[in-house]
Amino acid sequence: MNTENREEQSIVNEEDIKTYYLSVKHKLIDSIDTKCLDLGNDFKSLKVYLNNKKKNEIMTEDGNPIKISYERNKELINEYNDNGANIKGNIVNHEWVKLKNHYKNQGVGKALHKNEMKIYEKNCIKQIQMEAAWEGPIVWSRKPFYFEYKEDCDDLFLRELFMEYVAIVFDFNKNESLYGKMAQYTEFKKIPTEYLKPENEISFTDWIKKTKLLSLSMDMYKNIKGKCND
Repeated sequence: MNTENREEQSIVNEEDIKTYYLSVKHKLIDSIDTKCLDLGNDFKSLKVYLNNKKKNEIMTEDGNPIKISYERNKELINEYNDNGANIKGNIVNHEWVKLKNHYKNQGVGKALHKNEMKIYEKNCIKQIQMEAAWEGPIVWSRKPFYFEYKEDCDDLFLRELFMEYVAIVFDFNKNESLYGKMAQYTEFKKIPTEYLKPENEISFTDWIKKTKLLSLSMDMYKNIKGKCND
């Protein structure tokens, strides 16, 4: 079998991967290198290296690449047929990504995600799946990513934790009205971002790390719309 035929049968076209990552535009990203490995036609792994020439470094923690894998005909999270069985489809698993601290909160993830979605839509990927860690469960549920929690209780847990944060950090006795306003949000993901990172106060994520000594880890997913998935 020639290379062209193998590529046609691959779950994701490698040229699409190269094209869309190379076209990512962000002031901190000078170049992007991608390395793919096909393990049969049903599984492809990808390593993505973000390069910043000014600091002469890879932008992810410890210089490790972003790790992604694509799998054919896997169970979709929270998608069921009329008989209650899980629907299957092609998925992408965001296995690992953690930017160095000085690259966070500057739109790098947004720039990557925009082009990654183009790859997934073009190649008929139905769902992104990930185990979100560190601040991931907080970040990925919000604009512009809009990931869902696999378990509804995870959203409830974060909301209750946030209400405790508001009561302590903003001093409930002095800001009872603010507490009441936040209590109106029945879902954590709908709480405005400005309340998670208030000026002159510790952020919600830093408060969790400092006072709760928690290492958050939650399964999340995002369904992909497009011509293949309508």
